[in-house]
This record gives sequence, C-alpha cells and structure tokens, in this order.
Amino acid sequence: MKFLENDKLAQLTLQMTDAKVGTGECSINGRIEAFTMKRAGTDKKLAHALGEKYQAEIQVVESELAEYQKTIEKRRSESLGSELESTLSLMRKSLLPPQPVKAPLS
Repeated sequence: MKFLENDKLAQLTLQMTDAKVGTGECSINGRIEAFTMKRAGTDKKLAHALGEKYQAEIQVVESELAEYQKTIEKRRSESLGSELESTLSLMRKSLLPPQPVKAPLS
C-alpha cells in the first residue's frame, strides 16, 4: 500500500477536524486519506512469502489427514474382519449337524 496525496481530501479533513455535530456535544476528530491497494515492494514480498507458507501448511495438513484416514480405514477393516470371522464361526457351528454322543463303554 502506498499513501496517495489528494488536496481535496486534505481540505475535507481540515473542515471536519473538531467540527461540532448535532447540538455541539459531539465533535469529529479524524482524517480522510487515500491509499493504493496495489502491492508494492515489501508488501509484495511479504504476500508472496505468506502465500508460500500457507501452501506448505495446507500440504502438511492434507498429508496428515490422508494418513489419519488410512489408519481409520485399517482399524475399521481389522475390526470388521474379526467380527465377520466370529459371526461366520457361529453360523458354521449352528449349521453343522449335531454330533452324536458316544455312550461310554462298560
């Protein structure tokens, strides 16, 4: 940002400084100024550095999120796998014909 000289704004600032408002209990004390919004010099360098830092942080967060999602999926599949195995085992036992009980030999 760069300050822009403007005689009309300077004159308006002079007229408004300590001007009484309404019944005179309030007054205005301030300035009216104009600045460019174009980045220049150090502003441009700072914006570029901040942009690069932001992009690096985004990549780290995305990487951590991907790792976390992989861990969650792995745990979920391991949990589902063991639950599925125990369910299948119970189903097999219930579907098998009962085994005859052998009478003890006397």
